[in-house]
Amino acid sequence: MESRVNIPNQSLAPNPVLSDPSVGSRFQRRRGGLFGDEMEKPCEWKRSCNNPISLSEHSKGKYCIKHYRLFDMRQKAKKKGKTVPSYDVLNALLEDLLPEMLCPVCNCAMGWRLKEAGGRVLTLQHDYSGAFKLICLSCNIRHSKYPSDEFYTIGKTHKYCSGCDKMLPRISFGPAGRKNGKKRTQFLCRPCEYLRQFRWREKRHLAGFST
Repeated sequence: MESRVNIPNQSLAPNPVLSDPSVGSRFQRRRGGLFGDEMEKPCEWKRSCNNPISLSEHSKGKYCIKHYRLFDMRQKAKKKGKTVPSYDVLNALLEDLLPEMLCPVCNCAMGWRLKEAGGRVLTLQHDYSGAFKLICLSCNIRHSKYPSDEFYTIGKTHKYCSGCDKMLPRISFGPAGRKNGKKRTQFLCRPCEYLRQFRWREKRHLAGFST
């Protein structure tokens, strides 16, 4: 018969790298990637920031989470061929939001990390007028669906329909279920949505499928 050996459970002190979600990323906490001097290394932002650096999954990084977000905004704007704002402009926009970090459009609390904040993460918005704004990701996506900056004034009462290329009251759009407990509306107005479904059924009928 095989003899079983009971190994007593050893009480180990929790690793601060693995238990503290504010230290490093999930990938690095799993691997225990922050050790020794790296945990105490200050941000290299113009040598005036004493916050600890925020490491990503792809690089060791040089900046804290605040200044890394500003650096990432500039990199994404350059990659997409848009106007790249200076660090002074981004700092001035950020100072107007601190310390509450509320989105100026929907008044929601924004966060630094996409994995934690999701649609409420801080993003850079390029207006059609050429101005810059710092708003949440959800409002940034909604703004891209409007042909002008009218999103800021009538975005709550009206909605843009890409089918007829018109700005219509939200009552002209049909319901599209719920998401996170909030009611949603369709992307197309009721006539355009009816026309889209009619073309879809006609295409299936010609292909020999039963509708």
